[in-house]
Amino acid sequence: MTVSVTHVVRQYLPSIGGMEEVVRNIARHQLRSGQGTTRIITLDRLFRNTDEPLPAREWIDGIEVIRLPYRGSSRYPLCPAVLKYVGESDLIHVHGVDFFYDFLAATQWLHRRPLLLSTHGGFFHTRFASRAKLAYFNTVTRLSAHAYSQVVAT
Repeated sequence: MTVSVTHVVRQYLPSIGGMEEVVRNIARHQLRSGQGTTRIITLDRLFRNTDEPLPAREWIDGIEVIRLPYRGSSRYPLCPAVLKYVGESDLIHVHGVDFFYDFLAATQWLHRRPLLLSTHGGFFHTRFASRAKLAYFNTVTRLSAHAYSQVVAT
């Protein structure tokens, strides 16, 4: 049986970080296994250099990378265009608790794809806006979690 997996992550190569490396390693492993197709959907600009757009589509390590424009801040980048690119997937693997997490959960009735979340630590890394984050976590994040088939704490 072949499985088509789409990884959705806010930042990817050439950005370098823990989440980017985890996504890269999972996607490369899936590609090598030969059990299906893998692609990555990410944002079209690096947060550290928002003036320079990255290529809209390219292949890295033999894996298709699709980069989409976004609005808003790097803390919660808005990118509803993701819906155009997930319909062919057997599984959507969301990396991180952010707009993609909430939006793909809220629109599951439309895309009808199973969702998997890797948390990558959530959004409690700093004390910045800690009360607002806690309120958001206890309401919107909790509600969005119901749309996910599996949540993996990474």
